[in-house]
Amino acid sequence: PSFSPQDVAGDSIARRSAHISSMSSSFQRGAHDLISYATLDSSASAELERKCKKAARICTLTFPEGVGPSANQLATLLYVTSKHEPKYTITNTQCYWFVDTVFEALKSLFAGAQQDIPNHRGGTWNRVRIPTKGSVDEVCGKYRAARTALAEEAEQKHRAEQQQEEERQREREQRQAAEEVAKREREKRQAAEEQRQAAEE
Repeated sequence: PSFSPQDVAGDSIARRSAHISSMSSSFQRGAHDLISYATLDSSASAELERKCKKAARICTLTFPEGVGPSANQLATLLYVTSKHEPKYTITNTQCYWFVDTVFEALKSLFAGAQQDIPNHRGGTWNRVRIPTKGSVDEVCGKYRAARTALAEEAEQKHRAEQQQEEERQREREQRQAAEEVAKREREKRQAAEEQRQAAEE
């Protein structure tokens, strides 16, 4: 039989894909997701740029002014994404899955984001695209639930602080009222003493 170069290349890619799949069960460990961030034009930004000087930029996500996530919202999304798949597997939930899920979730949650994807070979093994698990909808759902829970917790904390302040204000008013009563009693006693002394004279 004869084989074309395309047949050979296809068979090679298929074998590599099968090899990647076979690695999944043998290579699984707890994920350690590490995020670094810094404000532009800060000393931390300069240090981060120095550390990442040799790193390859996979993609960039740009938000319209006033639309992007706050640091707190981004931290929530990163947290729920990491907790969603705590195990690292090379064929489903590896670092590319983490980044892809976060970026796709950000685009879903915050309208208007523009993604720039430069040419790179990231996310491949021996020229075979490493698959990533589709988890965006689930992560977005967990993000919304987490934000709701955080908002409720913040509201409860605010109410508790407000109640404490109101209680302190009542205590201050009660002390002030008691001091006023005591002051009037002292003034009455002083006036009575002055009247008694005047009568004796």
